[in-house]
Amino acid sequence: MSNQPIILEMKISLRDIHPRIERVFRVSDRITFRKLHEIIQIVMGWENYHLYEFRYGPYRIGIPDDEYFILDRTHLDARDTRIGKIGIEMDDAFTYQYDFGDDWQHTIEVQYSYRSFGGSVKPECINGKQACPPEDVGGSSGYSRYLIELADPNNENHTQSLGWRGLFEADEFNLTAVNERLKRLR
Repeated sequence: MSNQPIILEMKISLRDIHPRIERVFRVSDRITFRKLHEIIQIVMGWENYHLYEFRYGPYRIGIPDDEYFILDRTHLDARDTRIGKIGIEMDDAFTYQYDFGDDWQHTIEVQYSYRSFGGSVKPECINGKQACPPEDVGGSSGYSRYLIELADPNNENHTQSLGWRGLFEADEFNLTAVNERLKRLR
C-alpha cells in the first residue's frame, strides 16, 4: 500500500492583503513544483505571466537561468523536483513568490496529509476567499490603491482604474469555475 501517493491538503494565503485572500486545495505529493505552480496559478486566479520561486527550509525551487537561479544542492529545478522529494508533510509551511517585480508573497501551509487509496489524484480546490488581485497592479500597496480608486467615483484615478480592468469585485471567488479550470489542467 505504500506505493500509493500521499494527498496533501494545503492552504495558500497571499501576504500583506486585507481582507485575506486564501484558497484550500488538494494535490498529490508526486507532482513537481512546476505543476504545483500551475495549480496555484489556477486556484489563486493569477494569469501565469511572471517568474516564480518556492522556498522550503534551505531549498529554493524554480526555473534555472544564467543569472538569478543556478542549480546546486539547495537550488532545485521545479520541472523535475517532486513535492515528496524534499520531505514536505503535514504541518509544514513554505513560501511561493510570484512576479518578482510586484513581489506577491504567498504562505502555503500543509493542513492534512493522507494516503490515497486507489485511482489517480486530481488537484481540487476545496474553498477560497476573495478575488485574486489583477496582474501588474503594483503589489500589495498598488492593489490597495487600486481598490480605493475603484471605490471612490470622485477619486482622480477612478476612471482610469475602471478602464484598466473593468468592473472588479474584490470579494468574489468562484469555486466551481476554479475546479473546471483544474479539470482541464494536464
